[in-house]
Amino acid sequence: MKLFPPTSPRPDELFLVRTVFARRIDLYLPGWESYRLTADATVRYLRLLGVKDPERAVDLVWGLYAVHVDVGNNEFTVVPKSVVDERIADEHANKAVTAA
Repeated sequence: MKLFPPTSPRPDELFLVRTVFARRIDLYLPGWESYRLTADATVRYLRLLGVKDPERAVDLVWGLYAVHVDVGNNEFTVVPKSVVDERIADEHANKAVTAA
């Protein structure tokens, strides 16, 4: 895992996921590149992307465990963690098929 996500190119969307009792948030960029950040670092990153009210996104993920962030529209959607897990598994399966 890399230390801090890139701000360029600016992602259109990302997912924030917190595992139960975890102290850090997993941030997934398009392509499912992931970063494990503190709540403060997550807020800082979302601000760098121009997201309005990044604290709300972090509060949602802290209480509900998975949030889809639409960076362009500044919208947050709570999603089941299983949806994120399925999308990650699909991406890995697609990469395995293309590599073969």
